[in-house]
Amino acid sequence: MQYWGHKFEDYITSENPSLIPSPKKIFSTMNKATLGRHNLLYSCEIDACTINSTFHEDTKQQGTYVEVKVTYAKHLLDLNIASSRKYAKWWQQCYLAGMNHMLLGFRDDCGIVQCLQPLGVKDIEIRAKSWSASAFISFLDEFCSFIQRTITKDRDVYLFYYSPKEKKIKWRLSNEEQYRFLPDWFIEELS
Repeated sequence: MQYWGHKFEDYITSENPSLIPSPKKIFSTMNKATLGRHNLLYSCEIDACTINSTFHEDTKQQGTYVEVKVTYAKHLLDLNIASSRKYAKWWQQCYLAGMNHMLLGFRDDCGIVQCLQPLGVKDIEIRAKSWSASAFISFLDEFCSFIQRTITKDRDVYLFYYSPKEKKIKWRLSNEEQYRFLPDWFIEELS
């Protein structure tokens, strides 16, 4: 099913989509933000931008990014946005990337997209019943505080993960090279 999502992105964003989609074709932005007393630097994957998007070098204003999703439903009214964790995840992804719009492809059992519909990210938030945007933002702020208290050495790699059995976030130190992705010059520049 992940293939269907990649293929849908290829069809939506390309004039001549390849037969086999390439999930390696990724465009990401680097974002700086302030959350409470925390300065954040993070990357967001961007699926597409509107055809009239431009980046203004003088104002550093971004184009209009759009998140592209394929989902199993006949149309927007079939989505249970009010309670589904999937849509909360969509909201979080768009919120952090500064996206206000999504394009949904509604697929059938065979993965064939039958209908396209835009969805405003604000609409997801308004229709939510089992979660709230402010709760997510508060959690992120608390999690950043937890990280700040936990990390005591600059060069160590800390892995954070959720333990469903214990119902809490845990961490461990790692020496594994695969997690050491920041070059020394970057770390020294920020120190």
